[in-house]
Amino acid sequence: MQNLFQATARSLSFDLPQGRKLFTDISFVLTTQKYALVGPNGVGKSTLAKILAGELKAGTGELKISQNVVYLTQQESR
Repeated sequence: MQNLFQATARSLSFDLPQGRKLFTDISFVLTTQKYALVGPNGVGKSTLAKILAGELKAGTGELKISQNVVYLTQQESR
């Protein structure tokens, strides 16, 4: 039997310690397809990826993930 990946998020939100809201009430289902997080700097892409990987906890909402997720940080080129 194959181990298929699925992540289900319901009503996730995240506020920065200073009180600024990065995102509020987002819901989605991810499966074995390929996905990309795209948007301007500062909108919460890396934060959402860290939440999926378990490195951060969402402020509110529910997240269920069938397998471990690994977050790889960006490397600056020199």
